Amino acid sequence: MWDAWTLGREWTAEDGQLWVQYVSSTPATRLDVITLQEELDRKLQQRLARETGICPVREELYSQTFDELIRQVIGGPCRRRGLRVRAAGRRGVQRAPG
Repeated sequence: MWDAWTLGREWTAEDGQLWVQYVSSTPATRLDVITLQEELDRKLQQRLARETGICPVREELYSQTFDELIRQVIGGPCRRRGLRVRAAGRRGVQRAPG
C-alpha cells in the first residue's frame, strides 16, 4: 500500500487526461491542509454528495481525503505509523453502526 503512495498515484480525469502524483519529502503546511479541506468541499458539491445518511460518494471522497492527509502529515520516516493509522481508520468505519 505504501508503495502506491511513494511510487506515485495515477488516475485519469473525467476529461481523459492522465495524472500522476508523487510523494513530497516536504512536510505539509497548515495551508496545504486548508486547501485539501476546500477541495473536499468543492468535490462534495460537484458530485452532489448527500449530507446525511449513507452516501457512497461521500464515503469515497472522505476515504481519498483521509489517505491524502496521511500522505501529507505522516510521510517520511513515520510511514509505518501512517499505515497503522489508516488501517485503524478503515476498521473503525467498517464497525460503525449503519
